[in-house]
Amino acid sequence: MKKNIGASKEEMFETWVTELGYNKAVLISCCYPIKTVIEQSEEWAEAEVEAIS
Repeated sequence: MKKNIGASKEEMFETWVTELGYNKAVLISCCYPIKTVIEQSEEWAEAEVEAIS
């Protein structure tokens, strides 16, 4: 039997929202490079989320 090790996608997303904010969490979940997302402003993240919506 295989054990489930690690956090679920939902848990990871909740952590990103708490630490980085909703917009940056969305971008990370869409496979944007984490380093790029962290280094950018919240305004940039909001514009990117709007662009991909």
